[in-house]
Amino acid sequence: MDGSNKLFWSINGSDNNSISFSFAPSISVRQLADYEWVESTVEIKSGSFNGKVKLSFTLADVFTFLKQIELMYRDLKGVAQFSTIEDQVYFNLSMNKLGLVTIEGYLRDSFSYTNELKFSIESDQTFLFNCISEINNFIKGLE
Repeated sequence: MDGSNKLFWSINGSDNNSISFSFAPSISVRQLADYEWVESTVEIKSGSFNGKVKLSFTLADVFTFLKQIELMYRDLKGVAQFSTIEDQVYFNLSMNKLGLVTIEGYLRDSFSYTNELKFSIESDQTFLFNCISEINNFIKGLE
């Protein structure tokens, strides 16, 4: 954790580029229309640009991504996608034969899609283990 006792998970890339999800220590899960929703602050750092947006997504979004990234880490190949029902954040991780990971996606500041930060981050398979561990810790923090 980052010292502020917040729950978080992140994906780090080269040159201090990253995608991070942070949650208040008093995080709660809301049940709405058969989905369990959580609120988060999502921050993207890519090159000289960054964006930070508060948004909600479902736990199903997280579980789907976790399964995909665990397979990618285990097999050292493949893709993993994170997206939200409301399409405010999306990113795709793809690994080449050398273990290099490219993360491409976007972050939107609202449902109206007025502003959008598109990004591409280079990483490698060594960063995936920390991401998987942080997501698992996030899930345990909800219990």
